[in-house]
Amino acid sequence: MILKTESSVILDWLLEGRAKLVKDKLQLTQTPEQKGRTTNLLLGSDSPAAFVRSRLVKKKDADLGVVDLCEHYQQWCRLNHVRPFGSRPFTATAKEEIVMGTRVEETVYL
Repeated sequence: MILKTESSVILDWLLEGRAKLVKDKLQLTQTPEQKGRTTNLLLGSDSPAAFVRSRLVKKKDADLGVVDLCEHYQQWCRLNHVRPFGSRPFTATAKEEIVMGTRVEETVYL
């Protein structure tokens, strides 16, 4: 059996990993690539809300139509390499986020 013949190598690998973990005070670390993947995964799981929070600023007496909002969201998703939600789920989440409180400022930034 392969496992039987490789058991000492596997044990050494486990002990080496444990020693590194203890040295780092039991904190796991991520490579920059892993951090980027994690960020994209989290961003992609809630992209409509992330878009509204990061890109919209409420302007008194300003109006932005749903079609324009969806178009800007699609562009934002392409720039951030995130798979966009469909227009209905996006619109529902965006509306909820906007109602919950975007900042009141003088301009709308997209």
